[in-house]
Amino acid sequence: MKIATWNMNGYRSAEKINALENLVSNNDPDIICLQEIKMNDKLYDELNYNTFYNFAFKKGYSGSVVMTKMKHLNVVYDIGLERFDKEGRFLLLEFEDFVLINIYIPHGGRNKENHPYKFEALDNLIKLIKGINKNLIICGDFNIAHTELDLKNYKTNYNNNMFSFPERAKIDEILSLGLVDSFRVIEKGGDIY
Repeated sequence: MKIATWNMNGYRSAEKINALENLVSNNDPDIICLQEIKMNDKLYDELNYNTFYNFAFKKGYSGSVVMTKMKHLNVVYDIGLERFDKEGRFLLLEFEDFVLINIYIPHGGRNKENHPYKFEALDNLIKLIKGINKNLIICGDFNIAHTELDLKNYKTNYNNNMFSFPERAKIDEILSLGLVDSFRVIEKGGDIY
């Protein structure tokens, strides 16, 4: 099984260079998880995937998509946090042998003004993970650099938003639930983020 995940930072800008079509034609993933699509139009159906959209209520903001060739059993669009759910930041698909979560965690704010919201979303995710009794795959954008390898200038960023010790501890907590950072299993060095 091949899964691709990508924070697009806007579908329209990525599609100026046919990026999604190139991803599909060059890699033929079974599942594609997209975050921060910043759109409210169903545009992916021509790629021969079953496509699930979670649009933000606010036009041109946030949003997530899961595209799959595999037969699913169930789809969940909400994590149980009103603001988060209105921003289209979550999709859960249950398959016969596993559960897939596609998630886009909030940024937190340059001055950490949205950290309470960010931590509430992370806590809801952790609670959800603890209740899942199948193999679990999580794709998405956590807006957290977990280790020094995940940041170019880590020495000047200690305690900044997205690299603060409490945020990094939340990633540790998620990993302690039996999950593995698959990117860091494969990529041991820095300068790739």
